[in-house]
Amino acid sequence: HGFATPIPPFFPSRSHLIFRGNVMLFHLLANARCCAPQYGYDLKRQRVKEKDAPIQAMEKKLRKAMETHAPYISSLTVSETTARDAFLDQCIARVKTVSHPKGAAGTDFSMPSVDQPRIAIYARMKLVSIDIPKAAIHAALKDNDDEGVTEFFKMVFGSKPKPENFEKMLKRDSRFIGSTHITMAHKSRSTPSQMVETFSHLNDASIPIVLASLLWNSRVAAFAVTLPNTLEDGRTVPQSENDFAHLTLWANKGVKAFEANQLDGLVDTNKASRVTLSKEIRLEGKLSFWGENNKPLQL
Repeated sequence: HGFATPIPPFFPSRSHLIFRGNVMLFHLLANARCCAPQYGYDLKRQRVKEKDAPIQAMEKKLRKAMETHAPYISSLTVSETTARDAFLDQCIARVKTVSHPKGAAGTDFSMPSVDQPRIAIYARMKLVSIDIPKAAIHAALKDNDDEGVTEFFKMVFGSKPKPENFEKMLKRDSRFIGSTHITMAHKSRSTPSQMVETFSHLNDASIPIVLASLLWNSRVAAFAVTLPNTLEDGRTVPQSENDFAHLTLWANKGVKAFEANQLDGLVDTNKASRVTLSKEIRLEGKLSFWGENNKPLQL
């Protein structure tokens, strides 16, 4: 009943993690129960001797299984920092509910707040992104005369809108993405603690970006993005977890914006077009953490 191969430490979704966690617990219990007939040991016994051969054999087998899969078991838990912060938050909340002792009116029982991400924030965290105002992107496109960009607008509108109507038409068309951003990490690929550990040093930081090319087909369009490795102050900028760093510009009706992540591969199979911009678009965005309610989280 031992494991033939170690369970892989990464799964792409929370449901997979929960499922594998249950499988792990099941196998650990199975390892314990299989020792009962193997060593003639009764698991229902309440008391054991200090040197009990069956229980020692059982413990050895369980320890070996847990050591083999230690990385995966660790991935199912939050970090020590998160656990500590949650414990302190609960202690502080409990202390604040205690009434002042008689005759000690005015005594300050408050405790300093913990300057760390709260467990509630972790539970709500959805993604990390660099957010760029759509108006800045639309303004830059208005002055672009690249043939491939014009072809994209012909597909969308029949022709490229005139400069005086350009931004108004894009704003009114719901197919153009309203909250333009570069996804740096998502809960489907990273745990909240991993996102905080990787990107918290850049929270609210202004990050320069370069839009170098436009990729598009009849379903979705996005800019390929170049990010700096470091900021001027020396802070490192981790790269996006997506297949390629991009900013989704447009998604046709009924199409999910995340399909833009496939565009780079579709270009290689001639199922999408890539237009290298004759003049790169240089903008600045702000790094933010976002919750499940699509509202920014304050760390």
